[in-house]
Amino acid sequence: MKIFNMLKPAFFALLFICLTTSLSAQIVKGKLGYVIDGDSFYMTQENGRTLRVRVYGVDSPEIDQAFGPESKEFLNEYLKDKALTLSPTGTDKLGRTVGVVTVEDKDLAEEMLRSGHSWHYKKYSQEAKLAQLETEAKAKKLGLWKDPAAQAPWQFRNQQGK
Repeated sequence: MKIFNMLKPAFFALLFICLTTSLSAQIVKGKLGYVIDGDSFYMTQENGRTLRVRVYGVDSPEIDQAFGPESKEFLNEYLKDKALTLSPTGTDKLGRTVGVVTVEDKDLAEEMLRSGHSWHYKKYSQEAKLAQLETEAKAKKLGLWKDPAAQAPWQFRNQQGK
């Protein structure tokens, strides 16, 4: 019992560290490293580490696809010099951290859809709000929706054997 009483402060300190570390791991803060394409980028975390991020809920044109460069440029301009918050939802098959990204209290996926720079990625997201934003951008012919024959990235990748 005497040993337990001696170790009790250390035990509770270790428990506190473990709990706060696991809770803070849920939210990642940082800034833009550089943009890969219209839905993925490198994020420089506050601790200096770099994290490859895939934006949850959207799929943007591939870089070698029609409107791919425009989507990448939009993402770059939107994220440049701003504080980013990432709430991870998982990891994709390429090892990227997938998550909800917020910029100045705005959901990045929503902004990508609202401006017509992405498709709602219904294969992985069933969120009605994202579907609605895509429908509205399409009706207004914003961004990639200016092209009535715009091809979804997953169809493009399939045709290209990617």
